[in-house]
Amino acid sequence: MGMVEISHNNLFGRGQQIKAQGIIGAISTRFRLSFTEPYLFDRPLSAGFDAFIWEREYTEYTRKSRGGDVRLAHPLRWKYTRLYGMYRFENVTLSGLQWYASPVLQEAATIHNTSATSLTLRRDSRDAIFNPTRGSDNSFNIEMAGLGGDTAFLRYIVESGWYFPLWWKTVGVIHGRLGYMMRLPWGALPAYEKFYLGGIDSIRGFKYADISPRDPVTGERIGGDKFVQLNLEYRFPLIKKLGVTGTVFFDAGNVYGSNQAFFSSMRTSVGCGFRWFSPMGPLRVEWGYNLRPKSWEKHSAWEFTVGSQF
Repeated sequence: MGMVEISHNNLFGRGQQIKAQGIIGAISTRFRLSFTEPYLFDRPLSAGFDAFIWEREYTEYTRKSRGGDVRLAHPLRWKYTRLYGMYRFENVTLSGLQWYASPVLQEAATIHNTSATSLTLRRDSRDAIFNPTRGSDNSFNIEMAGLGGDTAFLRYIVESGWYFPLWWKTVGVIHGRLGYMMRLPWGALPAYEKFYLGGIDSIRGFKYADISPRDPVTGERIGGDKFVQLNLEYRFPLIKKLGVTGTVFFDAGNVYGSNQAFFSSMRTSVGCGFRWFSPMGPLRVEWGYNLRPKSWEKHSAWEFTVGSQF
């Protein structure tokens, strides 16, 4: 995989931010252009837009997406708290389905356009974005699709992360997410809009999006309408001068179908890794071990990413 990113945080001396990013890999290709005005109308109101094109190969199909979004954010009267609003439009094409593909995936291949608005209330008191040592980050997001387009659904996600300074400059982390979504009567809820877990930003030790309800006949992933995720970490300094931090973790969670209840079953993993604020940006390399793998799953997985973390 290779990545190129060009950004400017003070465009024309006005404090505006612009970023162009390209990621090319064996199974995924992504291009994104972003622009942000941090102080619109001489108020602490930030506004911006994103345009993107990306393609990813899954076991069941290849997904191609084109679209963009418009976003706003404004601080509220409570300390560390902001309100975010967004409108997104996305056109999705699924190709490469097998002739025996699940009816759920065959239906999703005929559904293309999502027009959705969302609101997020977030309180972030962390002392740093990458490798915080104290504080918390809590948010509630609601998204509604169906203002045009082919899809119509409501999606709710609650997320909370807490960071505790411990002995010898180590840090304890408790992070959790919970989500639920429902189809609205005037549109569709395709499989590609549903919930999946697995990968470095959710349940490590599993391949990306590998945790999902599956078609009982074909065994293909079809997504779920609810999920729960829990991450426990212990972070410690490895090489202080270089800013390298080590971590050991325990992850748990699952994605559930409409006929399943929250916490009715859980997938678990343990592992370790390191994080480095490199010249290219925040770098994470982590290894997870699947504690109870199913017949089609590997026992462990190595993963890395640049720039993101919970």
